[in-house]
Amino acid sequence: IGDFTMCRVGTERVFLICTWAAEVYYRRWFERHPPPAGVTVRPCAMEYVGLSVAGPRSRTLLQSLTRTDLSTAAFPFLTFRVIDIGMVPALVGRAAALEEKESGGALRLVTFSVDAQDADASGDEPIWHEGRVVGWVTSGAYGHRVQRSLALGYIPAALASPIEGFEIEIIGERRRARRESAAPLDPSGSRMRG
Repeated sequence: IGDFTMCRVGTERVFLICTWAAEVYYRRWFERHPPPAGVTVRPCAMEYVGLSVAGPRSRTLLQSLTRTDLSTAAFPFLTFRVIDIGMVPALVGRAAALEEKESGGALRLVTFSVDAQDADASGDEPIWHEGRVVGWVTSGAYGHRVQRSLALGYIPAALASPIEGFEIEIIGERRRARRESAAPLDPSGSRMRG
């Protein structure tokens, strides 16, 4: 059902870390394959934030935010540990956020109608434009009211105007996708407002 990272945090306690976007699927699997008596499985994604120390300067960056020793000797490769993160200066990222706000940002969230017959996008699928991956799907499903497969996803602002030339890869197969210029249902919001 996917990749997991298993972390033993105590004699009788294990964290099973997986893709949050697919949590519903993992939970369904565990419901169909119950653990032995005395073992409890429960979702806790909204209780924790996980960070992976990966990259040439990741330890240095993360070390500036915690009192925990993150040196290679104290925190070797494949180590799992619960640590406190804090001491973040209040204005970290403020300049970048203001610049993003002024420019409108590099990405746009758009809606697609997808030529999907047997499967719909659900999240994290690549968005292709003219043979190149240019974005990713954040969510998708079949729109029963509009009778078509729909997907929301982020693409570069420069590609937010074209309607055609898009594909969304679903279960390894690229499906033709058309960018919608308005919401497929109730584009004016009048139904919602009464």
